Amino acid sequence: MTLNHHEIEQLTQVVTQRTIDFLSEEVAIPTIGRGLHAEDVQQLNLREFNALVSVGGTINLLIVFSFAMPLMDELFVKYTSDIDVPADKHETYREATAAEVINIIVGNCTTAMLGDESLITLSPPVVFKEAKSIYRSNGANFYAITLNTKYGCMDIDFIGPKDLFDDYLNYLEKKA
Repeated sequence: MTLNHHEIEQLTQVVTQRTIDFLSEEVAIPTIGRGLHAEDVQQLNLREFNALVSVGGTINLLIVFSFAMPLMDELFVKYTSDIDVPADKHETYREATAAEVINIIVGNCTTAMLGDESLITLSPPVVFKEAKSIYRSNGANFYAITLNTKYGCMDIDFIGPKDLFDDYLNYLEKKA
């Protein structure tokens, strides 16, 4: 299913607001501002640390949270403040933090995503550390939100349809 402009706008608003609420209420990181580029985004520039979930059912797209490293570091510190993390496990816990953040936020948005349909599927989060640019090709749609905090930016990218990409946002080759 392809979402129309109004549905994409609603989805981006729901996920953005839930992200702002999560940052403020759960980890005491208020947002300073945001930018929305919901139309005609030709290129996405992923930051150094990314978490992705695939949303299926009524919605056929990928949602990517792309974190600036200082923000990811602050989330890691807040998430692990009650536990003693050995130095050799910091990267593992940092990845788990990113996965948990996207899982909580997108998971809490599923009711709003359902609309008139009764089924939405979410993949387990995939975390990857690679700053890169993705250029829009024919058939792909990109929508991007940027949230600013005192620790750096976080982008929320909506990419569809999801079957054009693998779990690391590489284009899949079309089958003959």
